[in-house]
Amino acid sequence: MPEAKRDAYGQGRGHMEQRYADGTPVYDESGQRIGTLDVAATADYLVVRPGDGGAPFLLPLSVVGRSDASGIYLNLTADVLRDPRWRLPPTPDGGA
Repeated sequence: MPEAKRDAYGQGRGHMEQRYADGTPVYDESGQRIGTLDVAATADYLVVRPGDGGAPFLLPLSVVGRSDASGIYLNLTADVLRDPRWRLPPTPDGGA
């Protein structure tokens, strides 16, 4: 039986292929709720509306560690998400 495809973090890639519902809770890697899913922006990005009412996050699917019935869990901490680069849309060349 072939081995399941793994991403750069050793996670199964199934989470990257599924659709998430708007309003799904989003948590950092420690389980702290950071907001709710606003929309699936593209096939590769999620828009997360933070609980503090600030600017939404634009997160690549590659930062999703796992998801289950209770929410989406990122492989980033809330501290890392304070970096403004998560608040900017990507440019065509991949930069901020």
